[in-house]
Amino acid sequence: VCMSVFNIHSLSIHNYFCIGLIYDSIMLTMDDLPSRLIIAADGATDLVRPMLPDIIGQYFRIMEDVENESVLTALQAIILKFGEDITGLSPLIVSKLISLFQQYLSAGEDDEEAVFNAVQCLETIDAVLEAVQDHPEVLAQLEPITQPMILNLLQEGESLYEYIDSATQMVSGYTTFSEGISPTMWSLCGPLLQVLNDWAIDYISEIMTLSLIHISEPTRRS
Repeated sequence: VCMSVFNIHSLSIHNYFCIGLIYDSIMLTMDDLPSRLIIAADGATDLVRPMLPDIIGQYFRIMEDVENESVLTALQAIILKFGEDITGLSPLIVSKLISLFQQYLSAGEDDEEAVFNAVQCLETIDAVLEAVQDHPEVLAQLEPITQPMILNLLQEGESLYEYIDSATQMVSGYTTFSEGISPTMWSLCGPLLQVLNDWAIDYISEIMTLSLIHISEPTRRS
């Protein structure tokens, strides 16, 4: 169902009646999901906008029971389509994604599906940060939510190497689009330089760029 929703999202359909029939047919197979999820046709998003909190809530309820990358892929599509509309929901979305990420992480490196889903959780968090990048007040709310997770990724060592890219992307988003460098982000500067010295030499460009931003940008008071 989720992959069908994701694929239909890329189509250009101008007949709203047909859109309704397609989505209603798909959603018959999963009663918990509202119909007409992601509609790409011009103007049709107005039908979905009021349903976003319920739609996103249903996705997270499904993800608690089903480990399936299609669910995360469909959630990413929602975030990309309705970026401005999920601004107020972003702290809840990110908190839920972090919780799911920790669950997948606890499955261990041998569970390839869990590792893949964990990466997708981080990529979805990145998508949220990108969606709210023009709202520094929202980024300021998200910083303390994500900082413990980012710090854990940096401190756990090379065993979490596959997640370092997402960690640096998040810090980059905060330092680039926030109004100055917060104490929360300053707390990550030392650990970033430490992992560069210890095992993340492949990320020398990304980490040194972040370090220069920390030095050159003014510090923001919390």
